[in-house]
Amino acid sequence: MDSIEELVSLHSVQLRVSGIPEMYWVSLIRKVVDDVYDGNEFFSVNEIQSDSGVSRFEAITTRELDSSNESNIFLIDNWWTFEIKSMRHILSTNHNVLSRVETVIGLHPNQNSSSHSRINDVFSEMWRFVRCYTIQSGATPEDRESVWYFMDQFGSSVTHSDEPNAEIRTFIFQPTGVSYSLLWPLKNIDSGDLVTRDYLSGAELNSILWKNVKLYPWTRSLDISSLSLIRHSYDYEDIASHREEDVAGLELEELSSPTLNLPLNVFTDDPTVLKCLTHPNFKLVDFIENANIIWIATHFKGFRKAVNNHQFINQFPGEYLLTCKDLLASLAEKQNKDSLFPPWFQESYNLYYNLPLFAQTFLERANKGEDNTWIMKPWNLGRALSSYVSNSLDQIIRLTDIHVPLAAFKYIEHPVLIERPNIGGVKFDYRICVLLKSVNPLSLAAHHIVWLRFANQKFMLSNFDEYTRHFTVMNYVEDHLLDMNYFDFIKLFNSLYPDYGWDRLLKDSHQAIRELFVKACQGRGYPFGLMNLPNSRALYGIDMMAKWTEDNTKMQPVILEVNFNQDSIRACKHFPSYFNDIFNYLFLDQNNDGKFIKIE
Repeated sequence: MDSIEELVSLHSVQLRVSGIPEMYWVSLIRKVVDDVYDGNEFFSVNEIQSDSGVSRFEAITTRELDSSNESNIFLIDNWWTFEIKSMRHILSTNHNVLSRVETVIGLHPNQNSSSHSRINDVFSEMWRFVRCYTIQSGATPEDRESVWYFMDQFGSSVTHSDEPNAEIRTFIFQPTGVSYSLLWPLKNIDSGDLVTRDYLSGAELNSILWKNVKLYPWTRSLDISSLSLIRHSYDYEDIASHREEDVAGLELEELSSPTLNLPLNVFTDDPTVLKCLTHPNFKLVDFIENANIIWIATHFKGFRKAVNNHQFINQFPGEYLLTCKDLLASLAEKQNKDSLFPPWFQESYNLYYNLPLFAQTFLERANKGEDNTWIMKPWNLGRALSSYVSNSLDQIIRLTDIHVPLAAFKYIEHPVLIERPNIGGVKFDYRICVLLKSVNPLSLAAHHIVWLRFANQKFMLSNFDEYTRHFTVMNYVEDHLLDMNYFDFIKLFNSLYPDYGWDRLLKDSHQAIRELFVKACQGRGYPFGLMNLPNSRALYGIDMMAKWTEDNTKMQPVILEVNFNQDSIRACKHFPSYFNDIFNYLFLDQNNDGKFIKIE
């Protein structure tokens, strides 16, 4: 074990960033090393029962607490750390954990209460008690994960105050990876005083309104129905400046597509392309400056250099308006008296900017008895990472504490389902691979094969924490991936829905995609849409679902998201010529065997 001084030095950056006063550092490390939980010498917990059956707790001091005493920093046990998607399973299989959670949050279940109802009560009440922190397991944003935890009874009993006398922060001891909560006094506290902290300490609050919204999980009071709240308007020019795409002046120049001789040299960092691009029309090269075609998996910025070098690029300037979920929602907005969004896109709110407006909408829908289930997605992560489904305003507000900004989309409560043997009707979504050759005139085509994904549990509008019931991305989790043949799926779909049929849904889906790209390509131009750059070509994966209209008579395709650099491993496994066909179509205008359907 390192010395105390070495351990203090090891943790100094974390301690400083967390705002823990330096005077406490040595005492803190000693207590962690010696496993000293001495809070019971200074604090006690009072339970206050209510007629509702839910108790509340208060922490009070049992002796005077001197804020200048370097020993007066206290360890709080983060006794249970969990992921939301696995929480229900743990609670249903571990009675001791369920009972302790109920005790911490003040629930007193009836002896006849089922495990299912007890767990649902926990999910309803827990958001006033849980906290979260972020761990980084790798170098990319996808490697960041928000971890939720319960503090012990004492830590969970420290109440909120706008003028707190104590602070609580999370601390991770690096040699063991164990997390603790730390409490220290902000001022001298007399014996018998209530111990309080600011629940919103460290939060970025724009106004009193934002503060009241963020405090809603604890106050359960929010009178904003009469306020005229305005939806955030994006500054696309500012967004473009932060993207640092080197395109200045290109839209004003008379440019044409590069004229090249076969074979075309291809530079790529995509392992699947490296393995599967085998057509003699193309030759892989090791250096980008030798390439006729640049096909990379990361965001490209050097457009002017590529134009000057007569190179094709597999990206369009401004395509982040499609691939970032918050910007996609802004792009899809339809300003008219009937609806803010077109039928092929779900109502959405950027919670980073529009949390008060979302809360107002949520409460209005609740008063009308309308369904209030929403799915929260990060702006710019795929594979359903850090995505959540909830009908709890408490939870949705608390989710804004995690490490990534979220957008809330109205959850599809009446999805078109597919019957799976021994399971029943499950959710499914489908990915249409779209090839964009030109912005103006718009040249758009879809691969004739559609890729399907299925949930692994029967659909119910409940148990929203169950990942395999409400999500379809199974190839990145330890669960069975149903890899159904596309043509077998068509037969099944047509047998289930003979009055509608897959061909009709696919045609309507193509129409929705065209309407989206018209918005993206035929509007005000860059940076309010994609730039018309003859050197650019692109492949996008458009994820879609089908829902029933309100009268339950018509299927409506819905665009969920647009993916750049989609995972093509499965496509190449089933169709080894996948990238050969795509490259020949995008760069040589060859549509062998009619594999690409023009979207007109």
